[in-house]
Amino acid sequence: MKGMKEKLESSGVFDTFPMLRSIAGPDWDECQPQIRSYPGKTVVFDAERCRIASIFILEGTVKIVGSGENGREVIEARLTAGDVCALMVLSSLSEREYPGYMISETQIRVLFVQKSAFLKWIQVYPHLWNYIFENILDGFMQLWTMLHNVLFESVEKRLAEWQLNPIVRM
Repeated sequence: MKGMKEKLESSGVFDTFPMLRSIAGPDWDECQPQIRSYPGKTVVFDAERCRIASIFILEGTVKIVGSGENGREVIEARLTAGDVCALMVLSSLSEREYPGYMISETQIRVLFVQKSAFLKWIQVYPHLWNYIFENILDGFMQLWTMLHNVLFESVEKRLAEWQLNPIVRM
């Protein structure tokens, strides 16, 4: 009988997240992995789901949305295939509620694993730990660059760059 790790081999999970190959077969069998697809404009992850599961983006783009103090929705981040949600990791490690929700912007494919398994994995598997925290650091560096630009570059320069480079639009 094939184990869960062997079944996931053809799913593209290890192509998008190669460090997950280091996770032992029995750990995959215990984590109850689920691969799901969602159309665009679908809420795929929120505080309720974060209590029981962790999410890996395999294909597509999602946005992380939170509420500002005035009640308005604020896009906090965008994630694409191979990214890890820093808010998910940090809220899980701190045992705090996930402070927003994740909406698919395009059709997406995701991997869900049990939260308890994810928390175990980041303690046991150094390759996963390194990948996750490198990803979080990259996100903070992007945020730092954006804040620096807002604080220290002219509005005219930022508008010109925004018009020339649609990829950085949020």
